Amino acid sequence: MTIRLRLTLWYTTLLGATLILFSVIVYSSLYATLSAEVEDNAARQAEDVANALAQQLQLDVFIIRNNPTDIFVPEVDLFANSFGVQVTGLDGKILKRSANLGEVELPDFQQALPAIAAGETHKYYAHDSRNISFLVYSVPLRVNEVILGAVQVIQPVTTSVTAL
Repeated sequence: MTIRLRLTLWYTTLLGATLILFSVIVYSSLYATLSAEVEDNAARQAEDVANALAQQLQLDVFIIRNNPTDIFVPEVDLFANSFGVQVTGLDGKILKRSANLGEVELPDFQQALPAIAAGETHKYYAHDSRNISFLVYSVPLRVNEVILGAVQVIQPVTTSVTAL
């Protein structure tokens, strides 16, 4: 093997390794940025909806127990804003769902209830029956420092996965 061929192979290998390393770094930073953006958006929306519901329930704490259909859940367009909302009681019963969720059933949405009962937020990723991935971000619904249930924001993560 000539020195020219050895140098060509060495430089080609070095260039290939550099390109692969650069690609891994770009992909990792893009993944971290998109994941953080999706989670921050869901957290912000969950807090906004929980605050709106808490203000609505401030005057009548027992409305959620007696007639959950009287709760006004802000309607949002699932495809424009990429999220839906459901309100669950601490017993695991779904009290109200936004209409834009349609027939989307969330498996294991009750897994957030122990953290909610402790006053903490909870997030997890789930798949529905159509194999669509969702981020479910849950925050406690507090009225007068009493936790009545959970506000769960459901945000599809398919756009992030598609971008990656």
